[in-house]
Amino acid sequence: MTRSLLPALFAAAALGCTGVQTAGPLAKMTGAKTDAAPDAKDVAAAPGRPVPPAILITPGEVAVENPAAALTKLGNELDYDLKNTPPAPKTPIVTRYKNGERVE
Repeated sequence: MTRSLLPALFAAAALGCTGVQTAGPLAKMTGAKTDAAPDAKDVAAAPGRPVPPAILITPGEVAVENPAAALTKLGNELDYDLKNTPPAPKTPIVTRYKNGERVE
């Protein structure tokens, strides 16, 4: 009984302690993050609003008589939107807080 209880106790303690963060005088020794201000190169500019999609065809223009023309217009609209969509930002937007206040 004690042979299986002791390893189970150690395993439970090891799994339960994975979310514990360091605090106190030993926190700096273990590599905790500091409250240093971010470098200017790390701060990303806020991205602009995306370009709205082109509306070259509306649902009212699609009828049983002209499905091929509607399909062509839809393909042109998708090509136009793909070409005019700005690329996503490469750097993540990070908001930093210190003592409950937003730091710019």
